[in-house]
Amino acid sequence: MENKDLVITTGTIFLAALVAFLLNHHTISVVLIVVAVLAMIGSLVERKTEGATENNQLERHDKDISKPLEKDRKYHGPSIMKNNNKKVVTRKEYKVSGVTYDGRQEKLSAIYKRCQDDHDRFGYFDEKSHEAISSAYHTFVPEPDNEYDKNAIAIVDPIEGQIGYIPKKKTREIMPEYVSKSYLSVKKGEDFYYATVEVWHEVPKSVFNGKNKWFD
Repeated sequence: MENKDLVITTGTIFLAALVAFLLNHHTISVVLIVVAVLAMIGSLVERKTEGATENNQLERHDKDISKPLEKDRKYHGPSIMKNNNKKVVTRKEYKVSGVTYDGRQEKLSAIYKRCQDDHDRFGYFDEKSHEAISSAYHTFVPEPDNEYDKNAIAIVDPIEGQIGYIPKKKTREIMPEYVSKSYLSVKKGEDFYYATVEVWHEVPKSVFNGKNKWFD
């Protein structure tokens, strides 16, 4: 009950009680006074309850504002393989884009044949799937001056050189400084070679928690 309404109501009741008392209706007068007092007590209890509820809401609101941003952010990077107190290990496979330009087919062919013929420390050849797996140390080089995509990341083979790119929509998932190893898979299609690359990261826990490109 609002303060103004309470004053009007209790004032009216007390006035009625006074009239009843003057007319010698003492019982009615006592009843009206009791009703007025109970109305005042009820209003005080209601106001106290509303105040406590409002304080609780404000307290919850303050807690929501103060909680760390990282708890609300969504991770959208590679699959997490290991997560301990010191580092986070992730892996993900990507289709290599741009493999039909700038002589890259010849480079993929050379990698394919190298794995097929040598079975050396740079990779091996899977006879069942006819797939060449190169474990050479590939590097991932950002190209901020690339005229088509300022976020482009080139994939560079240590022997053949640049062989393609990380897909345009996936570049934010690659952190070149934390790539620990990679495996390049080359397959021979009917008309050309195509490739996928499996990328492993080892990211310090301090970097992974909210300071990299893997969070919204």
